[in-house]
Amino acid sequence: MLRCMAGSFVLGFRLLVGTLAAAAIFSSPAEKRLAARQADGRAGATTVRGIAASVPHTLDASQKQQVKPRTSTTSGRARALTSRELVALVTRSLVQITTFDNAGGRIGQASGFFIAPGLVATNLHVLQYATQVTAKSAHTGVQSRVVYIQALDVKHDVCLLKLSADEGTPLSVSSNIAVGDEIHVAGNPEGLEATFSRGIVSANRPERGFFQIDAPISPGSSGGPVVNRFGEVVGVATASLVRGQNLNFAVPAVFLKRTFVNFPVPVENAGALAVSDLQRAHLKGPVHTVRTKHSDWAPDATAFGLYAEGPKHLRKIVTYSEDGDIVSDVFFSFPSESLGATLVYEYHCPGIIRRSVIKYARSDSVKEYTWDLWEGVMQSAVGLNLGTSRDLKDSRYADGAPAPHRMTWDRYGNVIEEVGGGYRTVTEYDANGLEAEQHHYSDGKLFEISRFNYEFDVRGNWTRKLEEVSLAGRRLALESAPDGSTKTVEREVRGLGFTPRSTEYREIAYYNGPP
Repeated sequence: MLRCMAGSFVLGFRLLVGTLAAAAIFSSPAEKRLAARQADGRAGATTVRGIAASVPHTLDASQKQQVKPRTSTTSGRARALTSRELVALVTRSLVQITTFDNAGGRIGQASGFFIAPGLVATNLHVLQYATQVTAKSAHTGVQSRVVYIQALDVKHDVCLLKLSADEGTPLSVSSNIAVGDEIHVAGNPEGLEATFSRGIVSANRPERGFFQIDAPISPGSSGGPVVNRFGEVVGVATASLVRGQNLNFAVPAVFLKRTFVNFPVPVENAGALAVSDLQRAHLKGPVHTVRTKHSDWAPDATAFGLYAEGPKHLRKIVTYSEDGDIVSDVFFSFPSESLGATLVYEYHCPGIIRRSVIKYARSDSVKEYTWDLWEGVMQSAVGLNLGTSRDLKDSRYADGAPAPHRMTWDRYGNVIEEVGGGYRTVTEYDANGLEAEQHHYSDGKLFEISRFNYEFDVRGNWTRKLEEVSLAGRRLALESAPDGSTKTVEREVRGLGFTPRSTEYREIAYYNGPP
């Protein structure tokens, strides 16, 4: 299991997906995210741009230039520093990053470091699901608000945070790194501020965009500087392979100077870009395709009180890139299995959409949307709603089905309430973000409860999802009074026996073969 070292999380990392097994993360069902994305369409970028009005979005000449941290060369280098000198130097630059949701609730903690006054480098994945971020200096204790994200690179999992105050002691950045080099790692593991560990560069894997270190790191270390003996940053601590012994990874610091997006980005958009489509669908590992089939249950005509499962019908096929982005989504009509709609996506880079095409089989109509780089970044937050409610009246899902009039999401983008047409559904989730139970209301009264049971493959992805239902509601009952009399009262009754309603099956194919 790959663990990115942001405090309070077990997170996936786009750069390593396809080479190492990624862990689970909470997010919303993919089809509901697609619904919101397509309902907004081209107008989505305009909507999100309005939310980000306080962030400059007109690119002048300076913003188009790549952010270049202070860089040192090997020529004229001072002597190597002692461990005490390194600690004193790096501590002045180290910060503790804390992320928050819309309601101000803390999501997690991580690490970062100054590369210029008021500019902090860290991993992009530490911003997952965040809408607010603060950075606290390990040296002065001063806490600053992150105003926006100055630059970011989804593929290499790095970003630069612009703080509300132009302060901080920057570290220099070096690209000079080799296997065997002695390094120190600084961070805030488990919230323990300014913690240092020492090791060596144990392997360099440039084809995968990271290098390997044996210096211990823990949750909360993500984004911390990996420095050489001269106090220069050579990498950004990123992830750990928990099944191994001292198998830790860092992104080369050179990628801080080669960020793909080099204009200000709102925090919530960066937080959305940090969550891949795989993670939003609760999928683990290098998933290639997911084929979903559906079956209904009905009373068994040959056995009183028993239920029989009907035939399985193909509902959709989703294909993912090795970076975890959806590249195609094909819907089929139920129960005929005739082709309904096909959605195809293209990207500027991992996570940033460039073009989408929707083809409807029945009408042969085609809808196409395109986004430039800025609009693609802004579009990232469309469909990933964190702790908010949205009015979706007259909207439709990607397969053409009408969407509820109003939907509410939790801090991780899970739909927790759907309202429309006199009905209301409230959903509860388990620790892995999977649907556990639903309460269905009609005209304000509970009338049905659904619960879900799962079977999983060896990678931890569910392959069978059984929905069972039970009638519920308010029933008349006799209640005894202290004086011995009885009266009729109305009570809410739950769990009047669960019976199977439907089953979903998923056939999951992986890039590196069978699970």
